[in-house]
Amino acid sequence: MVNVLLKILIRIRQTTKIVRLEKCDVLVSCTGEWFEPLVALWVARRLGIPVVSHVMDWYSKKFEYVAGFPGMLVRWLVPHIERQFMRKSAAVIVPNEELRDELKARYGVESVVIYNPTNFAPAEFSASEHMQPRNGRPVRIRYTGALYQAHYDSFGRLLQAAKQCHDADIRIELFTDATVDLLATQGLDQGITVHPRVS
Repeated sequence: MVNVLLKILIRIRQTTKIVRLEKCDVLVSCTGEWFEPLVALWVARRLGIPVVSHVMDWYSKKFEYVAGFPGMLVRWLVPHIERQFMRKSAAVIVPNEELRDELKARYGVESVVIYNPTNFAPAEFSASEHMQPRNGRPVRIRYTGALYQAHYDSFGRLLQAAKQCHDADIRIELFTDATVDLLATQGLDQGITVHPRVS
């Protein structure tokens, strides 16, 4: 548990540093490790920015497999963390209607459903005035992590959407082990800047 506490404190420090350095307007937190929502809430509150919850899976149910005393503690904690995270998020994103309805019934939150993958034709997308850069800054979309077959379709659609926002300066940057040549074979070589993976 001491190691977990140290990991949380290190993650808070790292996230705070990155958010300040990149001058982020919003912090989007995904349901990764069990303490990620705690880190996001703490950093967002400390820096005075909104936090958006991207619920990729049912957070309070995904840790039921954790064994032993740590597992018992985590299983007791996560429903309480989920309640706070859902209620304090400026917006909640879910992958389907079932999870949207469950979170509404449990916590009274309204969620936005974004299917994975989203099957929309390019003509159905219209640029929003909310995509305009703030204070003359470009809109930067940064992705860190692995990039493989499960992601190619999503990044292709992201590129389609970005191209249709004609009046906005949208920059897509990847920090990944995937090579430019590999991405080019998937049609992901225009409008994306690829950087090496960082620790």
